[in-house]
Amino acid sequence: MLKYEEKQDGTCIFRIKKELYPLKALYRAAYLFIDDYYIGMDCDGEDYLVIFSGKEKRADRDDIGRFQNELLAQSIKCIANQETKQIRELIVTRALYSAFIPEEEMDETVNTETEEDYDLDEIAKVWYDEE
Repeated sequence: MLKYEEKQDGTCIFRIKKELYPLKALYRAAYLFIDDYYIGMDCDGEDYLVIFSGKEKRADRDDIGRFQNELLAQSIKCIANQETKQIRELIVTRALYSAFIPEEEMDETVNTETEEDYDLDEIAKVWYDEE
């Protein structure tokens, strides 16, 4: 469980260990709460500090628990993203490479039309005027 302190004015201050949670996960988790809270961030020594100040309500235990769960979920997503980065890059590279056909390998039988093959008057004709 994250260490947090509830102030009299309804503000809630979380202390989050830098060694346990990536900063990217913290930003992602906090972003999901910006509709209901003003969120401030800072750090001191070994901890990130996240300050929740309610826009219309005080921070309650449900929101505190949801934030903790979301921080864990976003941390797992960051780890999975980092662990699968190479394979995703390989898949994209392979997909782009297979879509690329070098000119020397193009089939000579493919019909390449020139500008002269098109009748500009036919292209520019308004379709709906035909009767």
